[in-house]
Amino acid sequence: MRKSLLTETPIVPAHQDSHLEYLESDVTHLHAFLSGSVSLVLDKGTSDSLLRSGSEQAQKLVLESLRVLKKGGKLVQFTDEDPDARLPFWKNLEPNQM
Repeated sequence: MRKSLLTETPIVPAHQDSHLEYLESDVTHLHAFLSGSVSLVLDKGTSDSLLRSGSEQAQKLVLESLRVLKKGGKLVQFTDEDPDARLPFWKNLEPNQM
């Protein structure tokens, strides 16, 4: 994506505050982002993979995503998994962790 942004026709934002950047990072440790610095986190199947290998890594994904989100920011998860597989995970997150 980074290469596409550099070599293809540039995307011109409609709003002066719009910004799009692609970074490669460990989703369980988003050290490149300050707390409260991101408006939107998109998870397209990453948490599905992490949940299959145990909930600890998936929990880190969620906690890091919530850490970097601005107040009012959104964490959007795209999945084709049954909600019954995901809801227990969300219910088991400790409130003080979120």
